[in-house]
Amino acid sequence: MPANVVKWINCAKDVLEGVVVRALETFGFSVEVDKRVRSPRTGTEVEVDVWSEKVVKDVKVIAYASCKNWDHPVEVEVVREELGRLFQIPLIPHLRIVAPTFTDSAEKEAVADGFLVVEVGKRASRENVDEVYAKVYERLNGLFVEVAPKWMQELAKRVRALADEIRKIGGELERAGGPAPT
Repeated sequence: MPANVVKWINCAKDVLEGVVVRALETFGFSVEVDKRVRSPRTGTEVEVDVWSEKVVKDVKVIAYASCKNWDHPVEVEVVREELGRLFQIPLIPHLRIVAPTFTDSAEKEAVADGFLVVEVGKRASRENVDEVYAKVYERLNGLFVEVAPKWMQELAKRVRALADEIRKIGGELERAGGPAPT
C-alpha cells in the first residue's frame, strides 16, 4: 500500500476519503478533509468530505468529493442531497466527484447533474485499499488524460506500451535465468 495512502486513511475519518485525498494529491491538488464552508445563502456551515484546489496557470481548479463508503448502493435521493449541498457553498467546484456504488437511477442522475461518478464496487477498507485506490486513480487519470492535448495522449499511450514491453521482457529474463537472488 502506498505510504501516503496509509497516512491519509489514518488521518481521514473514513478509508474512502483517505483514498480520494491521496489520488487528488497525486494529481497536484492541495486537499482538505471535512472542510467547513459557510453558506452565503443561509449563513450555516456546510461540511464537505474532501475539498481540493489546484492552480493551473492563472486558474484555480476546485474539486469536491463526497465519499459514501457504505455497504449499500447510493440512492437517487443522496445524489439530490449532494447537488443541494453544492448550491449552498460559495464556489461551485469544477470537478464534482462521488465515489461509492450506485443504483442505476442514482448514477444516471449524478452524471446528468455533472458529477464524475467513481464506482469502487465495494466498501473501502484497510484490506482492499490498494484496489480501491487503483480504481479512483484510474478514473481521475482517465479524465485528466482526456483533457490533455492529443499529442500528449498519444505520447502517454506509447509510454504505456513501452512499459508493458519492458515488463514482458523482464518476465522473460527472469524465467530464463531463474529468480533474482535476494
